[in-house]
Amino acid sequence: MQNLQDQIVQVSHLGIPGVSDEAATIADHLTIRGERIDYYQSAVGYFDGQWTMQSEVFFVDAKKESIPQGYGGYAIVGHTFSQFTPYVMYGLFNATNDAYSAQTNWGLLTLA
Repeated sequence: MQNLQDQIVQVSHLGIPGVSDEAATIADHLTIRGERIDYYQSAVGYFDGQWTMQSEVFFVDAKKESIPQGYGGYAIVGHTFSQFTPYVMYGLFNATNDAYSAQTNWGLLTLA
């Protein structure tokens, strides 16, 4: 990943209108070291000797837009047969921030 970041930083120094400014923004988005990410979680479980159920909900919050943020969770249901417990699981994550999309056409840019 560091090599990609270095190349994007190089593009940001080329002075290409639009592309260089966007490259600087992307290089900043790729740097997440030291960024605070808050993760809140709540879970509950149930087991009666035959049936097992578990559910969790969570929320991820960060200041930097490049870090996926949002809420989600999962639910598990299983049934025990002797010492074997098959189960099904469903989970989801709903992002509350948009994915980054380039504003400039980089198609003509090639690095030597």
